[in-house]
Amino acid sequence: MSRVQLTNPAEVPDLFRAQFKLCNVKEGETIVVLSDVGTRQEYVQAAFAAANTFKANIYEMKVNSVPSWTSVGTETVGACKGGVDALKAADMILGKTPLPPSNAPVYYANHWQTTQRSETPARTL
Repeated sequence: MSRVQLTNPAEVPDLFRAQFKLCNVKEGETIVVLSDVGTRQEYVQAAFAAANTFKANIYEMKVNSVPSWTSVGTETVGACKGGVDALKAADMILGKTPLPPSNAPVYYANHWQTTQRSETPARTL
């Protein structure tokens, strides 16, 4: 299966460097690249190269399934012993783009602006 390359591969490490700079990555921090079997390896390699610029530690955690609309709620990292703990220990996680925003209406309670800031809880048990 062939995919169209939308970004010049030579620019990808610079894009990761810019992202790491914006995220204020420091020397000695740990970055995890959370990937799956469909992730482009040149992107992972570019992230590794960029992390070296900041003297940050980086590794890839690859899961064996590709997230999709048909497999929502399927355990991937959570099914692997120690996977979640490893992610919790990281300073930064790079992963797939989250699902697109929903157009579902958002509920706002009456007087939410004042109720949330009062000393008394909005709800009592």
